[in-house]
Parts: sequence; C-alpha cells; structure tokens
Amino acid sequence: TILQPKSVLKSPHLGIVSQILCLLFVLFVLSLATSISGMEIFSTGVTVFLVAWLVFFRPKDFYWELPPLFWPMVTFGAIMAIGIFVGRAPWKEKIHDLARIRFFLIYAVFYYYLKWFDRKPNRWLATLTIICTLIGIYGFFQHFIPLDLIRPESKKIFMYSVPEEKLGPLVLGTFNHHLTFASVYLFFACLFLGLSRVISKSAPLRIYFLGLGALLVLLCLWTQSRTAWFAVPICAFLLLIRRGRKPLVIGFFLISILLAISLGRDRGFVERFSHTFHSPAEGITALPRLRLWRLQWEMAKDF
Repeated sequence: TILQPKSVLKSPHLGIVSQILCLLFVLFVLSLATSISGMEIFSTGVTVFLVAWLVFFRPKDFYWELPPLFWPMVTFGAIMAIGIFVGRAPWKEKIHDLARIRFFLIYAVFYYYLKWFDRKPNRWLATLTIICTLIGIYGFFQHFIPLDLIRPESKKIFMYSVPEEKLGPLVLGTFNHHLTFASVYLFFACLFLGLSRVISKSAPLRIYFLGLGALLVLLCLWTQSRTAWFAVPICAFLLLIRRGRKPLVIGFFLISILLAISLGRDRGFVERFSHTFHSPAEGITALPRLRLWRLQWEMAKDF
C-alpha cells in the first residue's frame, strides 16, 4: 500500500502538473502493450514533468527513498556509459546512445510517481490487465485466422527489410514486429504468473491471473522469437522452483508438450529453430553472433 503525503495535495501549484502527470501516466500504461514508440514518448514525458515538480514545487517533507534494485541498475548504466565513451563512434552517435540510459531511470521515476501522486496504484495494474487480456484473446484468434482487424494483410505473411537476402523478418499485422512484442509480452506473462502466486484472498482472481499469464506464454511460444523460446522454460523454472517439485514437474511437462506439438506441426517453427545453430543462409543464423563473441573474447585477452 502506498500512501500519498497530504502536503502534496495542498500544494497550490500541483493542480496542473498533477493532471498532466496523470494523463501522461495513463497514456504510458496504455502504450505498454500496444506501442513501443508510445512507451518511449510518454515515459520521457512523465520523467520530465516529475523532475520539474521536484525542482520547482517539491514540498518540504519530501524525502528521497531509493527503490529496490536501484544501485544495480545505476551500476549497469555506468558500465554502459563507460563503454560508450571509450568507443570510437562519432560524438553524435555517442550522445544518442547515452540518451538510451534514461530507460533505466524510468523505474525510479514511476516509483516516485506512484508514491507521491497516486493513492490507488492498483488501478494501473487493473488497466494493464484489461489491455493484455483483450490483446491476448485477439492474438490467440489471429494466430489461427489469417485476418487482421486493422490492416487487410494477413499476419501469416512475412516480408523482409532486405528482401534479396531475406534479412529482418517482419510480420504484416497489427503488431508487426514479432521479436519486439514477444519480448514485451514475455515480461507481462511473468508478471501475471507471479501475481497468481501472491494473490491468495480471491481464488477467481488468482485463477484469472494464472490463465492470462499462461495465454501470454503460449502467444510468446507461437511467435518467431527464439529469445522467447529459450526464455519461457527459464522463466517457468524461476517461477515454479519455490512452489515445490510437483508444480515444477507439471509446468515443464505442459511446456514440453507445447514445444513438441509446435515442432511436429508448425513448419515455420521447425525451420526457424533449426536456423538457430546452422543454416546455409548466414544472415539468419547464430554465426554472426558467434563471431562477435569470439571477437569480444580476443579484445578481452588483448586489453
């Protein structure tokens, strides 16, 4: 439970700032499951207005409280910054890359927003749950029915950013980049599966979160994202390991059945999975990654 300090409510300058912050936060929550660009735009807006409030309208009883895992993220951001500075890229590219570190600060920004501006943060979780439910159901039917409600093209049709070399596969559909949305929804799947474990007062709500998390896991397995294919069993292991041996065995049994069915019936799944380690088309295999890792290892030995 997060309580809102009374002094914030009484601030004479907070009305407009609070309304703008609330609007930006609503748009950010709506964009979490729908628009990567919206996530960047609205999260930056919340950050700017919250920093402005801290500088100009901060109440006297405001106190800094470091969110959990704050220092590990700061350390990671610092390592990124050092890597960018010692690189040989032009300064224009360095500034662009440094700006990306701001995404690691969004976690702290939203922590303070919910702590000082909103007494009912659960409504944002409820909003996110509704969005993920609607999109999850839509994605389930879109996987079997080659129709798109927004674009006339089928989601089953693939195009490539470099057609002659068949590089950069994209899906024509409402969510047109399978890799990006697979990564996003894998996070949401873990979130709702985790909530199904900690919510114990309401059995229907617990079952609902469990079902939603399982649906999103299934959608991630159906994508062309090999990251999701490898990450789903790992995430399941981390979520089930503390529940005991029986839930762990059952969970892996169900995931194994899904993977086996996909390998046996989905030709695209089999083809992309086989390209993970070897393929005549060098651009869509692990060979470029292996060469990059080998180069990094040689650099580590030299310096």
